[in-house]
Amino acid sequence: MDEIHKQLKTLEEQHVRAVRALERITKALNHVHAAQSELAELDEDGSLRPARSDLPDQLGPIEDALSEEIDMSRSYILDIELDQHYLRKRLQGEEGGDNATR
Repeated sequence: MDEIHKQLKTLEEQHVRAVRALERITKALNHVHAAQSELAELDEDGSLRPARSDLPDQLGPIEDALSEEIDMSRSYILDIELDQHYLRKRLQGEEGGDNATR
């Protein structure tokens, strides 16, 4: 039972780190979207200098990479949550078994 508690604690720490990372990645993606909007406005106004006109195209791959990272992070978090659920069920089973033998 102590091993299960130790595994649950490790998973909880991984979960916290993964959620925090997901929040940072999401914030970065929001910044990319804001930059794209600002660049689009500058382009419409004709204020975007020719030397900077490729910036919107450069942001596309960054947006794609961040979106992919968000998807992978969500999958990782889900895997952790499933592992936690499985271990909690095992722990409940062991605790129930201990009570039945008393």
